[in-house]
Amino acid sequence: MGSQWYGMAKDLMAVKPFRDSILQSNTYLERFGIDLYKMLTSDDETTFCNTINSFVGIAAVQVWRRMWRL
Repeated sequence: MGSQWYGMAKDLMAVKPFRDSILQSNTYLERFGIDLYKMLTSDDETTFCNTINSFVGIAAVQVWRRMWRL
Protein backbone atom coordinates (compact mmCIF):
# COMPACT_ATOMS: atom_id res chain seq x y z
CA MET A 1 0.00 0.00 0.00
CA GLY A 2 2.92 2.35 0.44
CA SER A 3 2.59 4.58 3.49
CA GLN A 4 3.15 1.72 5.88
CA TRP A 5 6.72 1.71 4.64
CA TYR A 6 8.15 3.46 7.66
CA GLY A 7 9.65 6.84 6.78
CA MET A 8 8.40 6.83 3.18
CA ALA A 9 7.12 10.40 3.26
CA LYS A 10 9.49 11.75 5.89
CA ASP A 11 12.22 12.68 3.39
CA LEU A 12 9.65 14.28 1.10
CA MET A 13 8.96 16.88 3.81
CA ALA A 14 12.07 18.68 2.51
CA VAL A 15 10.17 19.33 -0.75
CA LYS A 16 8.20 22.53 -0.19
CA PRO A 17 5.13 21.68 -2.33
CA PHE A 18 4.83 18.30 -0.59
CA ARG A 19 5.23 19.81 2.89
CA ASP A 20 2.68 22.54 2.07
CA SER A 21 0.18 19.95 0.86
CA ILE A 22 0.66 17.83 3.99
CA LEU A 23 0.29 20.85 6.29
CA GLN A 24 -2.88 21.91 4.48
CA SER A 25 -4.31 18.40 4.80
CA ASN A 26 -3.18 18.32 8.42
CA THR A 27 -5.21 21.45 9.20
CA TYR A 28 -8.36 19.71 7.96
CA LEU A 29 -7.63 16.33 9.56
CA GLU A 30 -6.91 17.81 13.01
CA ARG A 31 -10.67 18.38 13.31
CA PHE A 32 -10.98 14.59 13.37
CA GLY A 33 -8.16 14.01 15.84
CA ILE A 34 -5.62 12.99 13.19
CA ASP A 35 -2.20 14.65 13.18
CA LEU A 36 -0.98 13.85 9.68
CA TYR A 37 2.27 15.78 10.02
CA LYS A 38 3.21 13.97 13.22
CA MET A 39 2.19 10.66 11.67
CA LEU A 40 4.43 11.11 8.64
CA THR A 41 7.41 12.44 10.59
CA SER A 42 7.19 10.13 13.60
CA ASP A 43 10.17 8.03 14.64
CA ASP A 44 7.76 5.34 15.88
CA GLU A 45 8.08 2.36 13.54
CA THR A 46 4.65 1.07 14.62
CA THR A 47 2.79 4.18 13.40
CA PHE A 48 1.46 2.42 10.31
CA CYS A 49 0.38 -0.70 12.16
CA ASN A 50 -2.79 1.33 12.68
CA THR A 51 -4.93 0.87 9.55
CA ILE A 52 -6.37 4.38 9.78
CA ASN A 53 -2.85 5.84 9.68
CA SER A 54 -1.97 3.73 6.65
CA PHE A 55 -5.01 4.81 4.66
CA VAL A 56 -4.76 8.48 5.65
CA GLY A 57 -1.04 8.49 4.82
CA ILE A 58 -1.67 6.92 1.42
CA ALA A 59 -4.47 9.37 0.63
CA ALA A 60 -2.36 12.39 1.61
CA VAL A 61 0.54 11.31 -0.60
CA GLN A 62 -1.87 10.58 -3.48
CA VAL A 63 -3.46 14.03 -3.14
CA TRP A 64 -0.04 15.61 -3.50
CA ARG A 65 0.89 13.36 -6.42
CA ARG A 66 -2.34 14.22 -8.18
CA MET A 67 -1.84 17.94 -7.63
CA TRP A 68 1.69 17.80 -9.02
CA ARG A 69 0.97 15.06 -11.58
CA LEU A 70 3.93 12.92 -10.58
